[in-house]
Amino acid sequence: MDGCNDFRLWWNITLPLIRPMTGAFALLAFLGTWNAYLWPQIVLQDERRYTLPMGLANMTTLAEFQAHFPILMAGTLLSILPPAVLFFMLQSDVVSGLNVDLG
Repeated sequence: MDGCNDFRLWWNITLPLIRPMTGAFALLAFLGTWNAYLWPQIVLQDERRYTLPMGLANMTTLAEFQAHFPILMAGTLLSILPPAVLFFMLQSDVVSGLNVDLG
């Protein structure tokens, strides 16, 4: 790679090496933030700002002995769609980034 500038070395060598790890990290960080329950439960006081996991949990506690399962399942499907789409977009990076070569 004689004559290449720093950006070209980064683009051709470093970026392809760290892409799988970056994809796996991005997916795991997104899932950790998306499924956050405890911290928003502590911080948020207004029900309009609740996250999806908090809203789904509150739907089961609002009706004392009746849970509206069709509405809960629809909310669960909506909360699963963004992480599933992100996983399918980064699937090859996630699998190769989490794969450990012990040989």
